[in-house]
Amino acid sequence: MAELTALAREAAEIMWEMAALGDRSPASDEMAASARALRAQLRGLISDYTGGDEVALAAGLEAFEMLETTLAEYRGGGDGGGAGAAAPAAALAAVPAAALEPAPAPSAAASNPFAPAAPAVPPPPPATAPAGRAPPGDEAPLISFD
Repeated sequence: MAELTALAREAAEIMWEMAALGDRSPASDEMAASARALRAQLRGLISDYTGGDEVALAAGLEAFEMLETTLAEYRGGGDGGGAGAAAPAAALAAVPAAALEPAPAPSAAASNPFAPAAPAVPPPPPATAPAGRAPPGDEAPLISFD
């Protein structure tokens, strides 16, 4: 998938330059046909994804979206493929949900060996008023010098 993703990115960049320059030569039409073939192959790999390397899947989806956008721009709003903007969502929907679940986060101690350890002695209980003294509500109010 990594090789096809790299090819798709290169094709998208070339197609973007052709679209920006307004190049409509037979060579650019051939490049557009090659880009459509790459897009179809990438769509197949994305829909066959069963889990494992989520970074490769994300790069593949990004390259797929780049091809979609540049082909649409090259054709002036539509590349004739009929897939449009729904294709990336359809390709992602074909991926099993279990394959997209994030890996469990490591514990704080495992991710940071320099984190302070839990205290061995529990903290003291909160301070309370002495037993022989009345609570603060029975005391005289403070004098204000306003």
